[in-house]
Amino acid sequence: LRESVDKFPLPSATIVYRLTPYTDQLYFAVRKETIQLKQGFNQGFYFTKFPLSLRRFAAIGAYNQYEGALTAHREPATLFNETVLGGEFELLLVHKFPFRIIAVNALSNYDHKNQTVITVGTNANW
Repeated sequence: LRESVDKFPLPSATIVYRLTPYTDQLYFAVRKETIQLKQGFNQGFYFTKFPLSLRRFAAIGAYNQYEGALTAHREPATLFNETVLGGEFELLLVHKFPFRIIAVNALSNYDHKNQTVITVGTNANW
């Protein structure tokens, strides 16, 4: 769309998800660059009397860089970075129903605060 002569129609608005707080502003261009390392372990812990068991888990490490431009036709500049550590757990309820829990802790260089995000679902992706 940037190379187009006709500036309309404008692209639809998109939300770029971040894990840590940041000032909400309107941007003409936003980018999120991510590098992520996820290592799975198939070591399970099953219980005979307790209805919840661990099927497998994975360690997660990631680095997110957010870039944005406040004015049109400008190259986005770096806004802030996030360093993420956490884990993904696949659990079994009554040994038949799998579901995932993803728990990550993100640290931003914008305000140097930690933010913990927990996602629960049957097909959770992070």
